[in-house]
Amino acid sequence: MDQLAAFLHEFPALCLFLSILLGTIIGRFHFKGVGFGAVVGTLIAGIVIGILARPDLPDLLRWAFFYLFLFSIGYSVGPQFFGSLKKEALPQIALALIVAVSGLAAVIGVTAIFDFDEGLAVGVLSGGMTQSAALGTGLSAIAELPIADDSKAALIANAPLADAITYGFGDLGLILFLTWLGPKIMRADLRGEAKELEKKLSGGKVGGEVLSGAHYGFRAYRVENAQLAGSAVAALEERYAQARLSVQRIQRGEQLLTLGPERKLQPGDRIVVSARRLAFADAERVIGPEVDDPALLSVPVKTAAIVITSREANGKTIAELGLDPRTRGVYLESLQRGTELMPREPWTVVEQGDILHAGGAPDDVERAGKFIGFIEHDLSRTDLTFLAAGICGGILLGLLRLSAGGITLGL
Repeated sequence: MDQLAAFLHEFPALCLFLSILLGTIIGRFHFKGVGFGAVVGTLIAGIVIGILARPDLPDLLRWAFFYLFLFSIGYSVGPQFFGSLKKEALPQIALALIVAVSGLAAVIGVTAIFDFDEGLAVGVLSGGMTQSAALGTGLSAIAELPIADDSKAALIANAPLADAITYGFGDLGLILFLTWLGPKIMRADLRGEAKELEKKLSGGKVGGEVLSGAHYGFRAYRVENAQLAGSAVAALEERYAQARLSVQRIQRGEQLLTLGPERKLQPGDRIVVSARRLAFADAERVIGPEVDDPALLSVPVKTAAIVITSREANGKTIAELGLDPRTRGVYLESLQRGTELMPREPWTVVEQGDILHAGGAPDDVERAGKFIGFIEHDLSRTDLTFLAAGICGGILLGLLRLSAGGITLGL
């Protein structure tokens, strides 16, 4: 064991990535649906490897990774945070303030009872509340204390240790409270109430994913119905709005016509429509006989990730978005909020920052993207300019200090 510890001590980079490796493995284990996750797993692995090897990591590396971690958290939850600042969210905001104040009071009480120093108090607060940002703020406050450098170093070393030890208990305690203790105290049946809420939100209706692309396709027809001849494309699409019908092509003779809402259909026109498959059941009766023409049916299909930023789209349900003419011809594959997949039900409300993974003809997808927000062309690519600017802005903002009664306050 001593030889292993000595070997790891000589290679701090190996200790760092070994902690990540073992932490992600620990995070994969679940017992009855409850697990630590990669973050707490990495903390546990880091504590064990740190005690064993005592690696020397430069402070610059620690702070660089810490800033990246905080930026990632802020970037992922930012849209939902600002989107929730409305009158309806006042109870949740009040609850957040109560949790923050009561948590701080509990830490002050524990610190007084067990005579913890300032470093341990900061770590207990950030770890027990699972608020990593508090660790950075606390370390900055310790650095401003009018004490000897050796004492500062000891306090700064104690804070991450207390944070790492208590973070797991804070995370596990939250999980146990939400899934077991809380429902018992309130005598609540989470499973039953979730089903009741789903039934209430859906209006008692099952399925009917208005934007869902699970059952859509392309078909070609020759216009022979006298009632349809002379009507505009917009009228046909509006008639079958619930089925998400969209005219993709119109061929008159050998010529492909330019599409537009006011384009009139004439007898003999061959049109290509996209729609949910249920619309094709009586399409031949409404439009005319189906046409099997591979060249005509070769409509290009584009899949894109559309990020919701538009105020007009924010707060609408999927059903409301699906009935808007600007989303015609676009079919939802999935709805993502942060790292979570949301239900693709008509009653699901979209929020700023949500990502719609949708498919359809390129022009339709581009039109819907401009209405909803913008199209993220490559979710796997990081904009280093934006990343560096965000971290620089956060560091500069954190340099601001306010002195009150001899106490220096800052972010």
